Amino acid sequence: MLIFFRAFKEGFSFTYPAARLICRRDMVKWAIVPICVSTIILVGGLLMVGFFLYAQLEQYLSIWPSYLRNIIWWFLICTLSSTLSFLLFSVSNLLAAPFNSQLSAAIECKLGNQNRNSNSDAGAFKNITDSIISIGSEIKKLGCFLKLGLPLLICSLIPGLNLFAPIAWLLFGSWMLSLEYIDYPLSNNGREFPAAKNYAAQERGLTLGLGFSLTILTLLPIANILAMPIGVAAGTLFYDQKIRKELITPHATNDR
Repeated sequence: MLIFFRAFKEGFSFTYPAARLICRRDMVKWAIVPICVSTIILVGGLLMVGFFLYAQLEQYLSIWPSYLRNIIWWFLICTLSSTLSFLLFSVSNLLAAPFNSQLSAAIECKLGNQNRNSNSDAGAFKNITDSIISIGSEIKKLGCFLKLGLPLLICSLIPGLNLFAPIAWLLFGSWMLSLEYIDYPLSNNGREFPAAKNYAAQERGLTLGLGFSLTILTLLPIANILAMPIGVAAGTLFYDQKIRKELITPHATNDR
């Protein structure tokens, strides 16, 4: 257990240097598109859904006693906004996948590594191909999220089991975000999404620590706009320090 928490703490620590890296002048040009996508999707989505839900909640809560109304109101707002932010964040990642892949490649170059996206003189056909690969990988992640998330959602609606739902969703969200962002450097180096899942299964403490730190970012207003490029940077730093050496040894993580 002590080893797990040490690994968790180490995984959690990648977010701060990632945020500093994204703020560097030579990295901003790669991060600007993901930031714009996050801003449009998160702000636009929250405003549109918020206006719709406000009227529905007002009508629903009008039948409750006033002393309970405020408590239920704030509870529902916090719960729905957190859930909606996570869903919109998934949409942002899908739309920004090609740009996130390029950002990860640029960070690897900054760290002195080479990958298939490192060549800035690559032709248009290769750029289109890489974009299709990035979006395809993102769809696989979304499929994994739905495959595991839907049963969890059903359990969250069952009385008794739903008492454990917040912890279960926190762990699930952290695990999915770690997969989301360590997949970019893995994909840039010729590894498919199953490689990220295999590594996450082997190093649960590290990956949950990384994902938990990013989950906190996605739930913080304003900070969640920067969560996507910071996540890409954190995942790439994580890959560089924890995974890259394993891929060139006989015991490297295999795609299954």
